[in-house]
Amino acid sequence: MAERAALIRGYRGYRLLMDQGGTEVGAVNAAAKPFNEWYKAAAYDPDAPDVPRLAFEGFPFEEHTVPPDHWLHAFGRDPLHNADGNFRASGDPFDNPDPAVIATTPAGYYDGSDDAGEFTTNPNDNRYGIFDMSGNVWEILTDQVTTTDSTTPDRAIAGGSYRSNNRQVSCANRGDIGPGSTRPVVGFRVARVSTNPCSPGDWNLDGVIDVQDFFAFVSCFGGAQGAIERGCACFDSDTDGDVDWSDFGTFQTVVTPVSR
Repeated sequence: MAERAALIRGYRGYRLLMDQGGTEVGAVNAAAKPFNEWYKAAAYDPDAPDVPRLAFEGFPFEEHTVPPDHWLHAFGRDPLHNADGNFRASGDPFDNPDPAVIATTPAGYYDGSDDAGEFTTNPNDNRYGIFDMSGNVWEILTDQVTTTDSTTPDRAIAGGSYRSNNRQVSCANRGDIGPGSTRPVVGFRVARVSTNPCSPGDWNLDGVIDVQDFFAFVSCFGGAQGAIERGCACFDSDTDGDVDWSDFGTFQTVVTPVSR
């Protein structure tokens, strides 16, 4: 990783470069090594199947082998479901069949909550706790690719968008965009620190677990049959899809002692 860090030091805001050689002429989706370095990390999980699997067999541009210890998509499970991310016809409240409508979801929308009963999402963070690596908008990368109809290198894009199908949002798929082009489905996955981190108990990131965190827990408590409300997934310590008495037991063990 050290040489990678040195290589991208001048490209602040971009993900890591691809390993495909970059400038060879040909369809960009048909490169010999289809996993981008960042998306390798996005999909990596030692709990994933430990054998290679063929994905999207019969689709020439999308067919590829998923390496051992990797998932097809970046959220720790296969296959893709509507509740996993914002892609074409996923059915979330922002979904719109009108191509003129920009149908992105807010960053972190797919966090395992039920959006006040409107739409239930699955948490789509990967092994490293990074959300939204699949869907919403294609991410522009530093790699340059030369397409068959141009000698001007385009930028590679990866991750898929709200207009992509389930094959296009896989970690292995990539496309391209001209250096002077803009599209509503292409952008960046901006990293942010959540105001409700999954650090056990410290809901407000003040370094102590106190009465403020307790009140936040109480407002999130839904019991064993309750869905997780937005912003409350950090209290689901046993990751069973609810904030219940078991999670309260864990919360009590991490409360900061009060000095007397």
